[in-house]
Amino acid sequence: MAILTPETSEERLIAALIKHFSEDDSFRIYREVAFLNKRIDIVLVNHTIDEIWAVEAKISWWKKVIEQAKFTLLAVDRAYIALPMTKLDGLCHYRHVIQSLGIGFLGVDPNSRNSSVEEIISPLSSSYKNPIRENELRTSIEQGIYLKAVK
Repeated sequence: MAILTPETSEERLIAALIKHFSEDDSFRIYREVAFLNKRIDIVLVNHTIDEIWAVEAKISWWKKVIEQAKFTLLAVDRAYIALPMTKLDGLCHYRHVIQSLGIGFLGVDPNSRNSSVEEIISPLSSSYKNPIRENELRTSIEQGIYLKAVK
């Protein structure tokens, strides 16, 4: 696993997403949360509506990003894939699959002055969610099995 520095593109993408979700006080934000034998890039816990969201952020159409987002649907209410705005051309190839799974899509411009984030596809409530898996994810958060709590 490559070590990310604040200067890497993926780290800037994640920072832009965290900034975007930090504007909503109802979210607690966690980075790199352990879930089963994997890690979820960003987990958002919304205590106001009692939902957990996941965001898988990549800097390109890495072939497993859809599988990763689908995997998170076992434990969360809503899931997103986030990619840079410059990579949206690949969305046309995957849009049907993403929408059929109920996964949302965020376009991010981490290099813009305001690090803009645009919701391109809205996520649906997960039909794959399993209460046992949700408990496992909540336990990871409660036990501090994540890179860091952001907010």
